[in-house]
Amino acid sequence: RWRVEAPASLEVRALLSHTRGVLEMQAGELDAAAEALARARAEAGPGLLRLDATYDLGVLHLEEGELYRAQIPELSNGAVAPPPAAPVDGEEPQDPLELAREQYLKSRAWFIERLSLDWQDVDTQANAQLVQRRLRELDELEKEREQQEQEEQEREEGDGESEEGEEGEEGEESSEDEEQPGEDSQDNAEGERE
Repeated sequence: RWRVEAPASLEVRALLSHTRGVLEMQAGELDAAAEALARARAEAGPGLLRLDATYDLGVLHLEEGELYRAQIPELSNGAVAPPPAAPVDGEEPQDPLELAREQYLKSRAWFIERLSLDWQDVDTQANAQLVQRRLRELDELEKEREQQEQEEQEREEGDGESEEGEEGEEGEESSEDEEQPGEDSQDNAEGERE
């Protein structure tokens, strides 16, 4: 820890907040990291530290989105995903797809801001493209889920109609069955006569 005896300048406080944010991010304390990085960004003013804090906020939300993405069953490919966050009492657990999308959108917003400050940064461009690919992937996955739900509904509706049709057919068969024993009895009677 770096302690400053005299009141620290805004630039020094911004540097300390940024450093704290990076360390919190490395420790996995994402909420604390986001708070520290946002504070560093606000205190930094224009300059390199503001660019770094903005980029780091984008990376933080990208990493959080990746954590939620790993929990999506269709994308985990049988790998054991980390357990989803425990739901608050009375609430249903949220869909990891929606949580991942939310984090990717936040990440994209920070990367866009970073690019608006310096559009030539190659790392920011690459991360922004990755976020766009992830968002498209989630959109496609959501469309597949909707198609599967529609197919299941159509099958259920089709099963309901076919069950009704089968009952009608069974009713017809039962009336035929009633006639058949009579015919069998006539055949049996003829057989006995012979």
